Amino acid sequence: MVNKVSSTLFYTNSGAINSFFIKIVKFGLVGFSGLLIDFGTTYFFKEKLNSNKYLANAFGFCIAVISNFR
Repeated sequence: MVNKVSSTLFYTNSGAINSFFIKIVKFGLVGFSGLLIDFGTTYFFKEKLNSNKYLANAFGFCIAVISNFR
């Protein structure tokens, strides 16, 4: 009886851990892609098109949010 109880106390569901890890990795990839889109868009509008820095920043943020939302 003691052996059965101790085995259930330390039981880990490997599938659930793998699923959680995959969700964390996907979350990180989506966040990093949003960062690249935001910075890239801001850089493009500010440096290449000589746009206002606040307008470029707002536009980059909006594009990144839209791309991460879908």
